Amino acid sequence: ASMVGPFVVGGVEGSPDVMERLAYTFIGVVMLAFWSLPSDAFPDVIADLQGDFDMMFVSGIFMVAAAVWTVMYNADLLLRALAFVTARFGHLRPVLVMAVAYPMSNKFRTGLTLAMFSLVIFSLMVISILSETFGTQFAEAETITGGWHIDAQVNPRTPVEDIRRNIDEERELRIEDFEAIGGYTWVGVQARQLEGKSQKWKEQGVRAADDEFLRGSEYKFKLIAEGYGTTGDEVWQALMSDPGLAVVGGYVVSTSEGSDDREHDIWLEEPFYKDEKMSAVDVEVREPRTGVLVQLKVIGVLDRIHESSGSMIVSKSVLDDAIPFPVPITNYRFKVADGVDAKEVARSMEASFLEHGMDTEVLEEELEKEAAGAKTFFRLFIGFMALGLLVGVAGLGVVSTRAVVERRQQIGVLRAIGYRRRMIQLSFLLESSFISLLGILIGTTLGIVLGWQAYNDIKEDEGIDTIRFSIPWIQIGVILAVTYAASLLATFLPARQASRVYPAEALRYE
Repeated sequence: ASMVGPFVVGGVEGSPDVMERLAYTFIGVVMLAFWSLPSDAFPDVIADLQGDFDMMFVSGIFMVAAAVWTVMYNADLLLRALAFVTARFGHLRPVLVMAVAYPMSNKFRTGLTLAMFSLVIFSLMVISILSETFGTQFAEAETITGGWHIDAQVNPRTPVEDIRRNIDEERELRIEDFEAIGGYTWVGVQARQLEGKSQKWKEQGVRAADDEFLRGSEYKFKLIAEGYGTTGDEVWQALMSDPGLAVVGGYVVSTSEGSDDREHDIWLEEPFYKDEKMSAVDVEVREPRTGVLVQLKVIGVLDRIHESSGSMIVSKSVLDDAIPFPVPITNYRFKVADGVDAKEVARSMEASFLEHGMDTEVLEEELEKEAAGAKTFFRLFIGFMALGLLVGVAGLGVVSTRAVVERRQQIGVLRAIGYRRRMIQLSFLLESSFISLLGILIGTTLGIVLGWQAYNDIKEDEGIDTIRFSIPWIQIGVILAVTYAASLLATFLPARQASRVYPAEALRYE
């Protein structure tokens, strides 16, 4: 390159090395920015990009590759900065400079090792962040269950005629232990929007609830139709007063106009979940067994965090008026008083209503099981990523062992000019630390960036406002500390072997 001499590009004189650095650095920075920023950050340059969950892993690979690419083509700047910082450390300075100089002289091999190490750290970071972030949506159990504590089901062939009277007559139960008792019946119907573009019937689950259930529910609303109040209590009161009204869950409507909600069987074409306001929507439902048609008016959309976010809730009087035969209540919800153990009450109710085939569940426990299952799933991913991390650490050990063999004569020269054993050993350990710490820095930083982008995309697409971005710093700190300690341990034996090389023995084969 020095034989070519300087040249002029755009009126600026520069050497080939400088222009090469600028070109490759520009490519790396642009690629890193492209894959790090959200897809809607370039609306005037590219069209709206769409992708599934697998695109997160693809973007992660390109982000790590771009970061390593940029670092390796600016490695000499790192070396100069390190030499400047360590100028005051005396004997430590040559050790640090040598520890960085050798990896940078083999950029391809060092780059591959750094990329492998960074990618594993990056994957662990993303999985840990997503696991912790998804767990935040289960933080408030009563918000998800609408304030109810116990769910109970009875055999439809042996229904309970008066649940309050039966509880009052049972010795094991006290009516004072309950703040609210509501009942409902699940009914499978077909539904469509009257003025919608598509007039196809779609399957829809309906929760036909009695007044006690409507009055005691604390489900939060995302949208309330104009003219029907501004609070949930007003909406439930409207349903009790007018049997022709209904509310739907958040997953019955699309997120926004043009959004792709293929995983949900959406039949209500308007409103959209992200709308600021809505008008009442006329719908029609059909009972498939009898063919009875009922027209309803949807006046509210529930938050998607609720366990009833895919169903429709109506007053049970609608069902009683439409179907010619009696439909008993098959499900009950109970809200226990403060200080009452919901688990003990649930057990007592199963024993007291044994002849009705009652089966109870404590809703908070069920949510904890669901959250535990999700965390277990993510922990399996973390476990597999940890295996990959072991491979990365072993790779550092292999590189260090090979370096001892390749640099045997160099080590002899260093010993001959005054390097002591401890300096040689420390140089190899710092060399491993340079790669591992740089990999940890790249993987951790990019993992947080992609975790934040994934959180925003999930929150934006699903419309779940209760989810919170959370980083498990303790778990991540333990992983990174163990990783760094393991990398030092893997290179300790090669470093010790290098420190025992005698100058005369190494230079004998020159």
